[in-house]
Amino acid sequence: MSTSVLHLIDSLAVGGAERVAVNIVNHLPPDQYAATICTTRRRGPLADDIAPHVQQLHLRRHVTADPFAVHCLAAALRRQHVRVLHAHGTSLFLARAAAALSPATTVIWHDHFGLCETKQRPVFTYRLGVWKIGGVIAVNTLLANWAIQTLRVPPERVWCVRNMACLAPRSAAPAALPGTRGSRIVCLANFRPQKDHPVLVQAMARVAASHPDAHLLLVGNGDPEYVRRIRTLVADHGVSERVTFLGERRDVPDVLGACDIGVLASVSEGLPLSLLEYGSAGLAVAATSVGECPDVLDGGRAGMLVPPSDSGRLADALLTLVNNPEIRSAYAGRLLVRIRNEFGPGPIMDRICRIYDSATGVRGEVRMSASAGALP
Repeated sequence: MSTSVLHLIDSLAVGGAERVAVNIVNHLPPDQYAATICTTRRRGPLADDIAPHVQQLHLRRHVTADPFAVHCLAAALRRQHVRVLHAHGTSLFLARAAAALSPATTVIWHDHFGLCETKQRPVFTYRLGVWKIGGVIAVNTLLANWAIQTLRVPPERVWCVRNMACLAPRSAAPAALPGTRGSRIVCLANFRPQKDHPVLVQAMARVAASHPDAHLLLVGNGDPEYVRRIRTLVADHGVSERVTFLGERRDVPDVLGACDIGVLASVSEGLPLSLLEYGSAGLAVAATSVGECPDVLDGGRAGMLVPPSDSGRLADALLTLVNNPEIRSAYAGRLLVRIRNEFGPGPIMDRICRIYDSATGVRGEVRMSASAGALP
C-alpha cells in the first residue's frame, strides 16, 4: 500500500522553493507514494510542470490567518489519508494548524530560507511552529544548525538535504538571444535585494569596458519598482546595449543552452537552484561565496567564487571566463560532472523517501550527522 504525501506551498510561481517542491513530487516513486501538491494562495506557471500522476489542490487563501483554508486542508488530509504533510517555507504554520485536525498526519518542514545570512526570523513564532514536529529538512547546514540550536528541534529530527538538479531537455531550436557565443553571461535570479543585481551591474560595466562583445542576460521577475531601479542603474553605467532584461522565461533550458557563463551575485543564499541549472546546462560559473554556493562549486574547483558585494572581484572572475575559453571549458566540465554525481534526482530522492519512512515509522530510522551535515 502506498503512502499518501501532500506537499504544501504558497504558490507555484517561478522560484527556487517552488521548483524544489515540484521536483520532489514529480520524482516520488508512484508505486510507493501517492503524491499531491497543494498551493495555499495561488497557482502559477510551474503548475504546468507537474507530472500527470501528481494530484493538484488549491486553497485560495487570501489572508494569513484563514480558518476556511485550515478547514479545507484538514478535510483533504483526512479524505486522502495523508501520512506526510511536507510544508515548504512559511506554509509551515498552516500545515501545523491543519494537521492538528488530522491526527494521522505527520508534518515535515522544508526550510529554504535564502536570507539566512542577513535576516533574522522570529524565533518564538518558529519554535511554536516546529514544536513536536515530525522533522525539519534544511537546504544547508546553517539552517539545519538553526533548527537544532535555536529552535531546539532534536537533532535526530533534522536533516540537511541538498536540492536536486532537474533541468528539462532543450527544444530543437536554440533560443534567439542578443550577444555572441563565447560572450553571453546569464543571471537566473528573480529581482530581490538578496540577489544584489546592483553589484552585478557594476561588475558588468567593468567587463564591457574590457570586453566589448560581452552581453549580460537577466532572467527573472520581481517587484516592478525594484526592476526599474536596476534598469536605471544599467543606463547610468552606460551598459544598456550590453544588458538585456529577459523577464520570466518558460524556455530556461534553451536560454542556458545559448549562453556560456552563469553568474550569481547574491549576498545570501540557501542552496540556489540556478547554480545547479547552470551546471546541468554545461556553463562555467562565477558566484559569490554565500550559502551552499561553495559546496556546489566544490570550494572553487568547479567554478569561480568571489566575496559578496565586491563588484571588482566579480568583474575579474567574469573577465577570466570570457577571455579564456580553455579555463571556461575546464570549469564547466568539472561542474557538470559534480552536478550529475552529487545533485542528481537518484540520491536526493532516496534521502527524501528515507525521511518519510522514518517520520511515519514505515522503515527504520534516519539520523543526521552530529555536525548537521549531509544525511547519511
